[in-house]
Amino acid sequence: MTTQEIVKRYNITIHNDNQIAVGRNPKSLKAAELQAIKEAKPEILAYLKAEKQAKEDAAKARTAAIDGIEGLDILRKAINDHGAYHDEVNRRFEDEMMSGIMPAKPTASISEIKAQYPRAAAYIKAENWTLASNVDKYSAGKRAVERIINGEDHAQVIADMET
Repeated sequence: MTTQEIVKRYNITIHNDNQIAVGRNPKSLKAAELQAIKEAKPEILAYLKAEKQAKEDAAKARTAAIDGIEGLDILRKAINDHGAYHDEVNRRFEDEMMSGIMPAKPTASISEIKAQYPRAAAYIKAENWTLASNVDKYSAGKRAVERIINGEDHAQVIADMET
């Protein structure tokens, strides 16, 4: 049996970087199975560490790809600023003592930023679709987000998502 098969069959995970944990009750294992796991421990540890590292590298690459979308941080900040402004206006209307004092309106125009950074706007739109309660809309948004992250043409991705 290969290391991968052993890990999968016995649901083995890494514990404290140098130990392994068997997902099944060790008392339910036969002596030969337990001995095989003990003998394969170095290979199992190496396999699990490599698997963990591969997942971390994939997560870092994904984060870097998202961070590489030009204007995404600017657009998110503008959207957040406008949301905070509206929340503050509502709060002040509810507070009788402050109803006449209005906060400063954000100067950034979301529509202008979207026009300047269409890929970031497409990513935000697709990301918003992933928040839908409709399963089909969620799925379309999830696929669109992944395609935009992978560098596909954002206009085509959004057109596909909307159809």
